[in-house]
Amino acid sequence: SVDFSPSGDLIVSASPIANELKVWSTVTGAKLLNVDVLKVPELDDEGLLFPQCCRFSPDGRHFLSGVGLFAVLWDTLTGAPVTIYRAHTFMVEGVAFLPTTGEYVATASSDGTALVWR
Repeated sequence: SVDFSPSGDLIVSASPIANELKVWSTVTGAKLLNVDVLKVPELDDEGLLFPQCCRFSPDGRHFLSGVGLFAVLWDTLTGAPVTIYRAHTFMVEGVAFLPTTGEYVATASSDGTALVWR
């Protein structure tokens, strides 16, 4: 999965094979951030930590990803988890922000559910 930041100067990508999320500069092509989700202690899911999807927030300060049973809101500059959402019983396959403010996020899972979070 891949998404452009609202300003267009960044791209975030999710790689389930490498268990990584990356932020890239569209200006230079340089990789600016690499998050190895297996090294995030707050995400303990018995090895099911595959980043499946990612989206930038409307202001570009954060990005949201589906990682195993979790949806994680990340800081775009540091790669630190800001908020971790967990309620699904199977992989989170889709994430979205409320386009106007980003105040709400939505997640969809292979368990057949879609949830809205604040």
